[in-house]
Amino acid sequence: MNKIEALNGRTFAVKAWGESTEVIVLVSKYQEGGAPAIQLRKDFDFSPFATLTVNIPDVKLGEDEILIKGWSENKPVAEAAMKTGWFEHTDKIVPTGFAVAEVWRVLG
Repeated sequence: MNKIEALNGRTFAVKAWGESTEVIVLVSKYQEGGAPAIQLRKDFDFSPFATLTVNIPDVKLGEDEILIKGWSENKPVAEAAMKTGWFEHTDKIVPTGFAVAEVWRVLG
């Protein structure tokens, strides 16, 4: 199991939109390109909460790297995820049109 897959099932709290929500990490892969996909579900009822990653199929990522959607409504989600200590910034960014996605390394 790699470091990204090891995140599967972990939980953390996200404080956003006037509430604090405990979320569960679900790791899969995007169909197009096969990059890691990280979805977050609410811990208490498993309903969808947010998608931490974004898929840009032409972008080549390192073995332990993920592409983060950290703009707009996802900003507090990305900030909470970074505070877990499971990730580090790589200083790499990828243009996505009107925003840029950050490349993060998964520490485990």
